Amino acid sequence: MSNYCALADAEQLLDLGHHIAAGMTVRVALEKSLVDAVKRIGKTPPQKTLASVATLRHTKCIDRKKSRRINKLCATANAIAHGENASSEQVAQLIEDIRIACGWLADFEYVEPDDDAALSFARFFRDTYKPLRLMGRSPATVEDYTACLDVWQRVCGEPVDTVELLDVVRFLERLAESRAPATVNKYRRYLLAILRLAKRQKITKADWIDDVPKVPETRDEPQAYTIDDVGKLLAAARQEPGDVCGIPACDWWPALILTIYDTGVRVSAGMSIKSADVDLASSTVRVLGMSQKNKKGRVYRVSRQTAEALAAIHDGDRELLFPWPWDQGCRQWQYLTKAFRRVIEAAELPQPRDPFHKLRRTCASYCEAHGISAQHQLGHSSPQTTRAYLDPRIVRSRQAADVLPRPEQEEDTTPQPAPNPFVFEATANPGDII
Repeated sequence: MSNYCALADAEQLLDLGHHIAAGMTVRVALEKSLVDAVKRIGKTPPQKTLASVATLRHTKCIDRKKSRRINKLCATANAIAHGENASSEQVAQLIEDIRIACGWLADFEYVEPDDDAALSFARFFRDTYKPLRLMGRSPATVEDYTACLDVWQRVCGEPVDTVELLDVVRFLERLAESRAPATVNKYRRYLLAILRLAKRQKITKADWIDDVPKVPETRDEPQAYTIDDVGKLLAAARQEPGDVCGIPACDWWPALILTIYDTGVRVSAGMSIKSADVDLASSTVRVLGMSQKNKKGRVYRVSRQTAEALAAIHDGDRELLFPWPWDQGCRQWQYLTKAFRRVIEAAELPQPRDPFHKLRRTCASYCEAHGISAQHQLGHSSPQTTRAYLDPRIVRSRQAADVLPRPEQEEDTTPQPAPNPFVFEATANPGDII
């Protein structure tokens, strides 16, 4: 038995709207559509939202408990309609639950969604929060907020003016089932920021905002590439076949790796460097503020080794220093990252979750180890943010093993700091990597 076909035949259930428009009550229209759908169990379902259940969202319902149960029915039915496996008993139970819900709504007529009746999070964000709080922010930030509110609408849907503490807590619990704790806490920040503005404008009381708990996050020590790892990456990059937009890949990849290694810029900023902003005579690279997260442009000095790698690909007639045929307008650089992973694999190094950001951590860790402010180098506003970039193998802060006396030593018990194998000795050209 095909377990979700009866509920997913959306084209037939779309007639529901016509039944209601013809004067049927919600209960009659829903039951008629459900009976017709049950007769077609076994057919392939189109991947569409269940129209009959979605209609329940737009029906006036006084009882809050019943309204929430209807929302749960909607989520369950949509999951089944989009291919989630369920037994025939679960489908039958869902149909029965929907019939019960129809009974609750028998005395209420269908109404079109009214924007004035309830102020949704999406509407408040679009009309108020975005103009007041996100003016001049990057499109990526707006996309993150929008994604958060899309999930909120699917999972909870409670409007701004009536949302309660438990609504937000249950939303975060549901989200934590499938999302990383960091993502859940990020969505928590977005929702609470919107609610604080709504509270300031007296749209909601929301005196419970500070009571919304955070999801515990596990934080491991940051890992950067060691100097030997960067050498292996360059060796593998110099063996890359083919070309990138007419530039030999064996030149293109080493230049990009060394540029990020020397500057610590994000990959999006590195890929936006213009050919006109590279001065090979003074070994400097200008990164414009529009491509930096902190909106501050900066001129970076690069090593002689990096300047030579840039000279091999530099073309004053070309707009971008690092042309790339894919990922245009994409903030994730999906294909670029995939190609870089091939270089990492050829270098026989472990695959990190964020390969380009690991190069950024490498720059930060070696800067801090040699007395240069990693916070300034990376352009962070907070030293706490920078600490999440510093590899303790490279920075080597003093720990217990460095100061505790060793009981087996008899002659000289003076503790000596252990040498750091990851920090290279300064030379005439300390940035050069073999």
